[in-house]
Amino acid sequence: MDAADLSAEQIQACLKTRVFAREIHYLEETESTNSEADRLASSGSPEGTIVVADRQTRGRGRFGRSWFSPPGTGLYLSMILRPPVEPAASHYLVLLSGVACARAIQDLCHTSVELKWPNDLQIRGKKIGGILLELSADHKGLRHLIAGIGINVTTRREDFPEDLRQSVGSIFTEAGIRVSRSEILCRLLLHFENRYFLSLTQGPSAILTEWTQLTTTLGRMLRVSYGGQVLEGTATGIDADGGLLLRLASGLTEKVLAGDVTVLD
Repeated sequence: MDAADLSAEQIQACLKTRVFAREIHYLEETESTNSEADRLASSGSPEGTIVVADRQTRGRGRFGRSWFSPPGTGLYLSMILRPPVEPAASHYLVLLSGVACARAIQDLCHTSVELKWPNDLQIRGKKIGGILLELSADHKGLRHLIAGIGINVTTRREDFPEDLRQSVGSIFTEAGIRVSRSEILCRLLLHFENRYFLSLTQGPSAILTEWTQLTTTLGRMLRVSYGGQVLEGTATGIDADGGLLLRLASGLTEKVLAGDVTVLD
């Protein structure tokens, strides 16, 4: 695949959503789709607006880390969300995004995709994608959320920086399948939209159940690092807002909302 497999026209041709991607901003290159989506949201763009780019020059992941975003091989997407929830209740949308990505890839590639808490997409233990949720709020509450998604679609092993090759892959390197980025995007948006609006009317419990079915995290011994704190324990579940429940050696259970996760067993 090359840049010809992703364009606003191709996205429009395969869309089956009712709300999402009615407004599409396709960019051949941008610093960050999340930054562009945030700018649009602050200017009044409606919920469901998407920003998609062929390349990011300053793509970012969690904690300000860079996200490798070469042209022609990855899907770099950001969605504007305006859910009627409190900021603290929005964390589950990271998990919802992961479920939508996994289902889209499974539909088109017929390969198993695992979800690693909180935001990683994996095939055969290699990270092939990730999710970055950023929010804007004021004293009145949540103004908007930006759900950023990056998926390595046809990136070859030799294209990755050498220091990433042991832990990172793509759909192509791990499943041996070449698939259109536009098709993945359209399928992803449909899965996301259906679950998103269901969660707003019925709560996130069905999303959390589905995420649990796809994750490799629960039941594992983990080390979680965040803000200078390190916790070790067994992942026993997730709570109603998507926080990870970690049973420590002391027998106490700690709730974790963010952090770097290392599997110890």
